[in-house]
Amino acid sequence: HHRSSCRYLDYLPNDEEDDDEKDEDADKKAERLNANRAMKEIVLSTYNAPNRILNFSEDSKKKLFPEKESLKSIYPLSDSDYTTERFKEKDKIVHRFIPSTPVRTLDAPDLVDDYYLNLISWGQNNIVAAALGSSVYLWNAKTGDINHLFTLQGRNNTVSSVRWPKKDADEKHLAVGTSEGLIEVWDTVALRKVRTMAGHVLRASSLCWKDMNVISSGSRDKSVRNNDMRNRESLIDIYSGHSQEVCGLEWHDEGKVLASGANDNQLCLWDAAVSTRERSATSG
Repeated sequence: HHRSSCRYLDYLPNDEEDDDEKDEDADKKAERLNANRAMKEIVLSTYNAPNRILNFSEDSKKKLFPEKESLKSIYPLSDSDYTTERFKEKDKIVHRFIPSTPVRTLDAPDLVDDYYLNLISWGQNNIVAAALGSSVYLWNAKTGDINHLFTLQGRNNTVSSVRWPKKDADEKHLAVGTSEGLIEVWDTVALRKVRTMAGHVLRASSLCWKDMNVISSGSRDKSVRNNDMRNRESLIDIYSGHSQEVCGLEWHDEGKVLASGANDNQLCLWDAAVSTRERSATSG
């Protein structure tokens, strides 16, 4: 460092007078000599100090970097620091209570142990429809009243799905799917059946109302059928796109698109506006 500093100082102006300085007045001469001495001191201190290059002094660090507390507010030093700063006040923590027990338990004997079936539906009328074996029961959540709606005829005929209409639709009609592939519509006020629609060759395991009149049903026969219960010939469309049992159906609120899910791990979307009598997923 000393050799390099000496070479560098060779290029600095000398304090000694030369011929050109003799003509300068005393004030200018003194000012120039003081500036030269200051430059030499800066260069010597820079080159003689060990490890000086690319290091910051403590004063420089304080000027270039904000205080530690201000840095923490933007970039937390650790998860624990962040938690301490942001959530140290207990009154700001909102605790959510999650109950470990149900508010009420209802006995449901003969409820089929098959998660591909849809055996419970809670309607806008605050009534729960439950399929228990070959029977359907209605439980009024407001009053606690229980009504037996019906029991299917036939030794092996069981209820495989139930579904109330969608919001703002008719609140008294309940759609029911059976293990024989039939779709029945029941008046839950008069406790009587108003319509039966056939078509599926295997159990109807999922249902969904498009509106007050059109009911979609999914089956183990892999198809989705749309039926209008006002028509004598109720069938509107058949959707064939799944390779296994259709166990979930849901219409968009505007009734333009139907979503169907099946045991083949496929979710199909059906556009009702371009539907034909029989349509497959590959054809659109």
